[in-house]
Amino acid sequence: MGRYGVTCNAIRPNAGTRMTLSDELKAAWKKAGREAIIAAMEKMDPNDIAPLVVWLASDAAANVNGRTFFVQTGTVALFSEPVQEKALVKIGGWTIDELFDFMPGTLAAGLINPAPPKAE
Repeated sequence: MGRYGVTCNAIRPNAGTRMTLSDELKAAWKKAGREAIIAAMEKMDPNDIAPLVVWLASDAAANVNGRTFFVQTGTVALFSEPVQEKALVKIGGWTIDELFDFMPGTLAAGLINPAPPKAE
């Protein structure tokens, strides 16, 4: 889509919000002796994320495409481009059934969701 003037970038924001500063999370950090994290997160203002978003949406960023940025109060960082770790290659396209058969033992093998959904 870049040849049509469409860009797509990602941001990895870090800020103190209701989600990142919930009572449960604060209690867990206190229990782990990590009060410094709470103090640091409380200083990270979600409003400090918006300037990068606005810049990325502007004509000034027209040459920036397919990149990932980290942003928090006082810091904007560019992540290096990802590289392919493994690949499944097949002449022609993959079917849904084939991917269900091959993915668990190949590309998805050993991958762990760091924040899996809670069992009900």
